[in-house]
Amino acid sequence: MLALRSIHAVVAAALATFAATALFAPRVARAEQPVQVSGVYPHLASFNGGGECGIGAVVPWAGRLWWITYPPHARRGSADKLYSIDESLKLTTH
Repeated sequence: MLALRSIHAVVAAALATFAATALFAPRVARAEQPVQVSGVYPHLASFNGGGECGIGAVVPWAGRLWWITYPPHARRGSADKLYSIDESLKLTTH
């Protein structure tokens, strides 16, 4: 019985230490940086449902870089979209 009480005391002390550390430790604020591999930002890739995706136009305007995709071989309609990125490399699909 004494050994069980000792284990409970150790567990309680460990939990209290963990809780105090988690709650009161200083938090370091860091900006989330997008993943980049040799200058390539994978989150900025463009896709469509046609298996082949082209970039139709690229235009800097209103503090953003805009581009539109197109399917090279589709004659009628497509799933292509207008995209833009801001200075922090946040991608928006319009």
